[in-house]
Amino acid sequence: MLYQRFAQSVRGKNGRAVWKTPGFQYGGGVVVVGGTMYYVSHLEKVELTGRRRFMNVSARTETAAAEETYQAILQQYGNKMLPASHPHAKTVITVAKRLIQVSGLKGLDWEVHVIDSPEANAFVIPGGKIFVFSGLLPVAKTPDGLASVLGHEIGHQVARHTAEQMSMNPISQVLTLGLTLVLAQVTGSGDLAMGLGRGITTLALDNPYSRHMETEADYIGLRLMAQACYNPEEAKAVWMRMEAAAQGQVPQFLSTHPSNKSRIAYIESKMAEAKEIRASSNCRASVDSFDSGMRELQKKQGYAKF
Repeated sequence: MLYQRFAQSVRGKNGRAVWKTPGFQYGGGVVVVGGTMYYVSHLEKVELTGRRRFMNVSARTETAAAEETYQAILQQYGNKMLPASHPHAKTVITVAKRLIQVSGLKGLDWEVHVIDSPEANAFVIPGGKIFVFSGLLPVAKTPDGLASVLGHEIGHQVARHTAEQMSMNPISQVLTLGLTLVLAQVTGSGDLAMGLGRGITTLALDNPYSRHMETEADYIGLRLMAQACYNPEEAKAVWMRMEAAAQGQVPQFLSTHPSNKSRIAYIESKMAEAKEIRASSNCRASVDSFDSGMRELQKKQGYAKF
């Protein structure tokens, strides 16, 4: 790896630390200034939250990168896909349709796949590919509970978190490289420096950043389900069931996701806002419109496309 070669060459021929030489410091200064200018010029705001973030990956690049993942998942689970006529698939499709209509992402080529598996999981791939494992339905219990989970996953796509993570990966790698160079001087071991550098970057940047995006998706998902006339209280209920079923959950600082208790507390703090959104959504007329739109779905074996 690049930083391994650097870590093994941290001293020049005269024994002086490479990072203390004028050439290295000048070059480092140019990189820092140029990198800062590039970073600042690629800052943008997440529309629904106002959070500023670094983004240098286009939507087209994001979707193209996800296509390989999509095909791999289809190949892995193809024989376990439930037909669109299956009751589980009908439930998921109905909930997904209502959420998509309020997401602002109608222009995507949405496809819903329901996988016959006991795993309680769901995810959405950039480009509008929704996957739900049937094992999630007993945990969600109701369409409102399912809407809380799908709203969260669609929320990731609304905020383009996949592209954001792709944008942040090089920054994480550069930080790891810098820490490795410094720690190699302190420890005298390139391998140890690499391990420490990667560990520090993970705990100080990667995990907190991932948890922040998860919390943002919780917020967007809560808004979406309320706007689609689902009961936002069910979001809290779902995570309370998750917490009750959790066994040996790792400490939050070691995880890429907030703890269940943290999520419950956060959702509770946003509940009044979500209820206001639902109250202003003219739900009786909206649900009639959603039901009418469902009849226009193009149904195919194994998935629904719209």
